[in-house]
Amino acid sequence: MSEKARVGKTAVLCFSPSEGGMEHDAAFMAQKIRQHLGDFHGMLYPSHGEGFGNAFVVGLASGMHGFSYDNTVFPELRSLGLDFHMLADRQTEAMVEAIEAVWRERLPLSTHNIARCRELFSVEREMAVLPDYLV
Repeated sequence: MSEKARVGKTAVLCFSPSEGGMEHDAAFMAQKIRQHLGDFHGMLYPSHGEGFGNAFVVGLASGMHGFSYDNTVFPELRSLGLDFHMLADRQTEAMVEAIEAVWRERLPLSTHNIARCRELFSVEREMAVLPDYLV
């Protein structure tokens, strides 16, 4: 159902639906993404207004340290109980300092974010609310 192609440090997951249904496919993809992201320690997301950062949340769900500016959806993510480095908008020096501090201190991955994302974005929870959005 899925293939992973690597080009340098970039990985692409190719996906096609299976006979197992949407719930099976969602769980399969979540597992594959977590396996891939386990190779990394940080997620830099210097958004200047892209809206909801799915990639950022996936990074946090894998335990990576997240780095963002305090614009768009990031304050809301913090209010949901996710821990990450949120810096003043477009303050690149502050962003660099935060990244360097995590690197110097060799901070471990965030088990708190892993658990919190499993609560907030679990397949079970998503499947429970999805029917309300389908026509």
